Formats: sequence, C-alpha cells, structure tokens
Amino acid sequence: MAKLKIKGKELRAIGYPEGPVISVAMSLIEKRFKRKDKDQAFTMLRKILDAPSDHIDDEVWGSIAEGLLSAAKNIPLQTVLPGKEGVPFEVFGGENIEEGALLQMTQASRLPVALAIGTSCWENVLLPLYLLPKIFSTSI
Repeated sequence: MAKLKIKGKELRAIGYPEGPVISVAMSLIEKRFKRKDKDQAFTMLRKILDAPSDHIDDEVWGSIAEGLLSAAKNIPLQTVLPGKEGVPFEVFGGENIEEGALLQMTQASRLPVALAIGTSCWENVLLPLYLLPKIFSTSI
C-alpha cells in the first residue's frame, strides 16, 4: 500500500475551516495513518470535526481539536461596505470648510476603512485620511 497523502482541499471539502488547523491535521494524519486506508483517516478526521471538545485532552488528536475550537471562536468578518451615501458623519464649522474638502470627506466616507473606523473606534466619526498615520502611530 502506498503512503497516505491528503490535501487541504479534501479537508475543506469535509468541513474543516481555512487556517492552521488544516496543516496540523494533514501532518498528524500523514504520520499516524502512513500505510492505512484514506477512508479510515477521514473517518477519524470527521469524528474530531463533529466533536472537537471530546478530543481536546487526547495526546494525539488534541492539537487538531484545539485548532477547530479556536477557529470556531473567531467570528468571520462580514463583508459590509458603506452604501452610496457612505458612513454618516458630523460636520462642525461647515461654513468654514471649502467645498472640495467636504467632497473629499464624503468620498472618504464611502471607503471600507471609514466603516471600520466609524464602528470600532469612534461611533460614526470620520477622520480625514491624513490624520490616520498620526493617530495609529501614537501609543495609548
């Protein structure tokens, strides 16, 4: 019987999440199931995938279970982009701001980074893009 070789694509096809857990699973399976049937290996991988908490203390399969549990904790990022209007923002002293600057702020509010800044750092505040390096380079 030939040496067992599995691919990441096969693991993703049975439900393994994208990430480091795939390479850990491939490495362990190739070591533990060197000359065994591929079906036996995938049966074990499915068993771990279905109940990772049951295998967390296992010396051999615990690292796969840990990887699956940590991947489950990571909430996938939603791909949300601002609409045509952009992220709403306050304009203070609008009478003193040039029309071109307001247009630039409106265009910047349509960028995905504006959504990230507006929701995670400061609620619905849009900063001029030239200020971002200054803000993120200072220590908190």
